[in-house]
Amino acid sequence: MLLVLVHALIAIAAYPAPTSAGEPWIRTDPGLIRPCLSAGRLPGLAAWADDECRLLCRDDCYRPKTLCAWSGTERTYVNGTEEEPLISDRPDFTEASSCVGLRRVQVEMGYTYIRDNNNAVLRSAHSFPELLLRVGMIAEWFEFRVGWNYGINLNRENVVSSIFDGGEDLYLGAKIALTEQDGWRPEMAILPQMNVPAGHKDLTSGEVEPGVNWLYGWDINEWLATGGSTQVNRARDDAQVWFAEFAQSWTFNYKLTEKLGAYTEWFAFFPAGSAVDLPQHYFNGGFTFLAHKNVQYDIRAGVGLNDAADDFFAGSGAVLRF
Repeated sequence: MLLVLVHALIAIAAYPAPTSAGEPWIRTDPGLIRPCLSAGRLPGLAAWADDECRLLCRDDCYRPKTLCAWSGTERTYVNGTEEEPLISDRPDFTEASSCVGLRRVQVEMGYTYIRDNNNAVLRSAHSFPELLLRVGMIAEWFEFRVGWNYGINLNRENVVSSIFDGGEDLYLGAKIALTEQDGWRPEMAILPQMNVPAGHKDLTSGEVEPGVNWLYGWDINEWLATGGSTQVNRARDDAQVWFAEFAQSWTFNYKLTEKLGAYTEWFAFFPAGSAVDLPQHYFNGGFTFLAHKNVQYDIRAGVGLNDAADDFFAGSGAVLRF
């Protein structure tokens, strides 16, 4: 499914969109091609989307950062030598609306403690390593993603306790940077994703769970940014009923100093068709510290805003970029 989508997007990028009156708000602009000194050394790719064929060369080739551009704007071109700021998908729930960049690898990991007391049942959970591997490939605007996590769950009711632990299902995804911000028009990305049944028998769903995540964000000024995500994923509840789980989030990011950042965020889950699951709302916040241009640490904590949500969670993590 991911490969089909990628081929379709590359095919779209190979053809110019209308530039006359009434053109769409979002367009591609393959006519805006910068010189590529290595193009002559890649004759086999000459017929394949000239604007993107320069992906196999690096320092002497300029490549677009996004797949599309807002009408009236041009895409930004980079050659891989620029000093880009480290932008991570953690610690907040909202994913970044940009990609890591071609030939860059970013590893994100962390730990979260979760606690909930509901109807005389005390539940606590430990989540680690929350591993997310982000690899920039094919284009500046494309990244491949692999995620994996291990969970320990403890349930206590009166004097009876139960514990189960194991690896969770494997996460696969592909983030595609669509547009850069242009005034009130946001930076956007689309993220087709899925969970593959590879986890412990007590934690796996047993089937592929596809989904899609739409990401958008705005830089308001030098110290404040905001953004959100809208997604829907296939899921299964405790009654073994399959349903569509919608999720919505909104976050504010604050640049406190050159190295210290903070965020506050609301996010929620809305099950559609579940036999037992109810909507859950959360509020959380945290801090990030840039120890090096390629190393970031974070802490976070949050609370549930309704009875169906977990009462409390807290955690920390790190990001490494190569």
